Amino acid sequence: MTVAHSRDWTLRPRMEGRLEGQTQLLKRLLMKKFGILPPAVVQRLEQATEAQTEAWSLNVLDAPSLDDVFR
Repeated sequence: MTVAHSRDWTLRPRMEGRLEGQTQLLKRLLMKKFGILPPAVVQRLEQATEAQTEAWSLNVLDAPSLDDVFR
């Protein structure tokens, strides 16, 4: 096993864990602001990339509606 491969193997779970944590926090923020989330929104959040969750997390601060978070 090469050092680079070993690093990938150890970083992947941390990166996935970080994304999962970001997704959970975003869900809580959205629920606090907009109430119960539709299943389609939950699915979209669970399939999102880290970049998407970061952008949406910033959008939630100013978005007047749930749809506006994802624009």
